[in-house]
Amino acid sequence: MKCLLHAAGDLLEGPLWDDKTGTLYFVDYPENTVHALTGDRHRLYRLPSGPGSLALFEDGTLLVATKKGLLRLYPQSGAMQFLHRPQAPLTQHFNDGKCDPFGNFLVGTNAGQGGQGTLFCATSFASRAILGGVQISNGIAFSADGQTLYYIDSPLRTIDAFTYRQGGHLSNRRTVFSLPQGAEAVPDGQCIDENGNLWVALWDGGEVLHINPSTGQVLHRIAMPDTRPTCAAFGGPGLATLFVTTARDEAGLGGSLYALDVGVCGLPVPRFAG
Repeated sequence: MKCLLHAAGDLLEGPLWDDKTGTLYFVDYPENTVHALTGDRHRLYRLPSGPGSLALFEDGTLLVATKKGLLRLYPQSGAMQFLHRPQAPLTQHFNDGKCDPFGNFLVGTNAGQGGQGTLFCATSFASRAILGGVQISNGIAFSADGQTLYYIDSPLRTIDAFTYRQGGHLSNRRTVFSLPQGAEAVPDGQCIDENGNLWVALWDGGEVLHINPSTGQVLHRIAMPDTRPTCAAFGGPGLATLFVTTARDEAGLGGSLYALDVGVCGLPVPRFAG
């Protein structure tokens, strides 16, 4: 395990690899920033409101889900273009998001425990609510064939699977993994590998879990230096590196970026069709 950036922010999350430029992007919601790491070059982009997640357009520009809505960020110039705001309450902010195999952007809101958040399926100019009653919308991952969505609503302490169809149509919800009752840790961001297994960051658990969603078995546990891992994503040459972001804990430790060799490669993340 290698620490690429130490204490670089308050709440680093949403790592996203651009294979065309060799750039790893990630966000820091409290600091209103998008980070870009290309080799040893570390750039920051300041946004008008906190970013929750990212996706790539085909041309390498970024779709950014912020508290005020969806933006397009042009990394070369730093210019930004407002696209639209899905109809979520202004008291909620957009959290984890990821493109589906058809080029739509799935993004959910953080309504807090007991809240009424929403998971949206968005294009550049429109969005549609596809799941309601969400508390803290987090990890999104798709099977290789695009027919299964794995989804985390963190306070439930579960990973659920849906049968998925074009346009964000969900059916057949079932739980494929649960943390024990009373566990302090909650599942946060996640990604999927070439074998169809999940890599899940445990907030307040200090671990990344490698899970077989077909059986619910934990294949490996990776202890992290920080107590609040937020998300994992594959990147680097051949998608052979697992990048993990973390947040600061109550003692002020964390907010770092790590790179791990876990002996397996990831799947390419689709780009936003716009």
